[in-house]
Amino acid sequence: MNKLIGLTVLGFVSFASSLLAKAERPNILLIFSDDHAKKALSCYGNKDIQTPGLDRIADGGVRFNHALVPNSFCTPSRAVTLTGKYSHKNGVTKLNQSFNGSQQTFPKLLQAAGYETALLGKWHLLSKPTGFDYYCVQKMQGMPFDPRVFEAQHEWIAWSPQDRKSYMKGGRVLQGYNNDVITTEAINWIKNRKDKNKPFCMLLHPKPPHAPYTSATRDEDYLKDVTIPEPATLHDDYKGRTPRAIAGKMTSNRLVLGPSFQKHRKQLEKDNPNITRKELTGKMYQEYIKGYYRLVKSVDDNVGRVLDYLKESGLEENTLVIYTSDQGFP
Repeated sequence: MNKLIGLTVLGFVSFASSLLAKAERPNILLIFSDDHAKKALSCYGNKDIQTPGLDRIADGGVRFNHALVPNSFCTPSRAVTLTGKYSHKNGVTKLNQSFNGSQQTFPKLLQAAGYETALLGKWHLLSKPTGFDYYCVQKMQGMPFDPRVFEAQHEWIAWSPQDRKSYMKGGRVLQGYNNDVITTEAINWIKNRKDKNKPFCMLLHPKPPHAPYTSATRDEDYLKDVTIPEPATLHDDYKGRTPRAIAGKMTSNRLVLGPSFQKHRKQLEKDNPNITRKELTGKMYQEYIKGYYRLVKSVDDNVGRVLDYLKESGLEENTLVIYTSDQGFP
């Protein structure tokens, strides 16, 4: 099986076009996770966790050591991926912005070439998906458990950053842990395709490892008794450099003050009245990085499930598997 990891979008579009020009018509599976940093993979040298599922892709194909996304926010990154165009050309330049679905995308090109196309998981573009024979998407981030998904038969209710509750109207609820149930839906779609003589292109978009760092129940104790080494810059005071001069305006971006960890921080301060900023930051980092790694484990476990199904079903030899992310650490 041809397998690639960390492939640039423009490279993929070019590669796909070259395949279509030939007689070869492999199935294409693009797994596109959220906020997964290259350094959070054991195949890239991480010693704190193991990612055997993703390492299978790297070991069996091409691993990219240097790949960039033109715009490292979720929404514009996804628009870039679909179109192969810079943000100022595809019209999506910032977070939570509507995507013009009438423009050309690589799934539409593959449809025209006889592919059956599908999209499952996080969408995060305000407009209704186009270019897909089937979709099962979460409009925004989706909840860690029991995510609400929307398919073609459901009314597409537009939402905006000013009215975020509207994304919860309609659709149907999948019972279970977000990443597990989305992966199950993806495998079932491959199993139950109506025309199996057609090659398929599936875009599978896991929610993790994006915040909030709520793990699957089975992973709650993963790394519990382990101390993850701190990065050298964790306690940097930026002395003599620009960040120190604007520190007052950066407080909302500091890990210690992050909204995802307010409850944990308050409990630490309550239990340790004299805790120093350095001590607090260190404890907060452990909470953050372990939560992040638990979600990475979820991605890896479910990628392994998909790879196992491709092998068991005999699809492995004719399926191109690509793994990448919309951006790295936030």
